[in-house]
Amino acid sequence: MELRHLRYFVAVAEEEHFARAAARLHISAPPLSQQIRDLERELGVSLFERVGRRVRLTPAGRALREDAINVLAEVDRSVRRVQAAARGDYGHLALAFAETGSLDLVPRFALRFRERHPDVELELLPMPIHTHIDALRAREITAAVTFGFGEPADADISSQVMYTQRMGLIMSRDHPLAARQRIESRLLAGQPFVWARRDTSPIFHDYVSARMAERGLHLRVAVRTTTWEARLSLVASGAGITFGGPVQDLEARGLVYRPLTDVRVDITSLLIWRREDDRSRLLLSVREILSDLMVPARRRRAVAG
Repeated sequence: MELRHLRYFVAVAEEEHFARAAARLHISAPPLSQQIRDLERELGVSLFERVGRRVRLTPAGRALREDAINVLAEVDRSVRRVQAAARGDYGHLALAFAETGSLDLVPRFALRFRERHPDVELELLPMPIHTHIDALRAREITAAVTFGFGEPADADISSQVMYTQRMGLIMSRDHPLAARQRIESRLLAGQPFVWARRDTSPIFHDYVSARMAERGLHLRVAVRTTTWEARLSLVASGAGITFGGPVQDLEARGLVYRPLTDVRVDITSLLIWRREDDRSRLLLSVREILSDLMVPARRRRAVAG
């Protein structure tokens, strides 16, 4: 039994007339009659009986009609799902993001994404930066908004740079160094720092520590914590200073950002995904949405490890 047999059968059942059913199907009546005879022969039953010029369903035909309609409807739904998936309008997207520097981006992205792809299930996963590539390889996520120091050197991973930002110092507005608009690294000697645990962001941790060591400085860590929010709260309380970018809500927290004059620490915001998905329409849409959201933020967005 082929799908065309079911479509022909349903057309005849609904029209109760071979000529009208043939016109509806854009074929001639004799081939249609032959297809119905082939179906009856395969099933071993009579599906129609003639009543004058019309035909009507036999009990066997009535039993088949409901199933045939359901089968054809499910096939049509499947075709629409496949076509929608090819357009990026159906399926599932798991997007990882670094908690640091992404908190204000995530809800705005989710809203824009839902407007564009209402039939795609969106899963947003806060994950440490250093786990993103492994999660991509393990297919636990579709893509990740991450931070780094240039594009990842991985043959299996594609990336798109969103923006690059110079990092500086974040401190309480009452901190003695806050009176300066720019700060030399020598003034950091002996300053207490609120810092991240290395296991939460080892690449960032090692990179910043190395840049400080180049200037003969070793950070005096007063407090270590695991989240960006905790770091900002501790800095606001006067527990120390930290590294970060000019986040847009610093003033409301009682904090200020001050650039370093003689140490350059550039950090890049990236979207990364598996290279095999380069042609994915859904990922192309994600890239467009994120690029659009980040354009006005390139001069003010937060980045920190």
